[in-house]
Amino acid sequence: MTSYVLMRILESTPKRYDRGIRILTFGKLDMAYDRMMSYVEEDKVLDLGCGTGALALRAAKKGRGTLKIG
Repeated sequence: MTSYVLMRILESTPKRYDRGIRILTFGKLDMAYDRMMSYVEEDKVLDLGCGTGALALRAAKKGRGTLKIG
């Protein structure tokens, strides 16, 4: 399967993209997100045009950010 076809499949839905990237990174994506979250000290996080917004959602769940969609 070519990388183009694989990316087209992954990009078909956000849920599929997140799951596929986790598989491709051998589960290290969550560790990278946790490491990034350790640097967040403000009470608001802005995630602009950054894929599926998984990092912004993680910030909101940890109570470190305000999540506004729209």
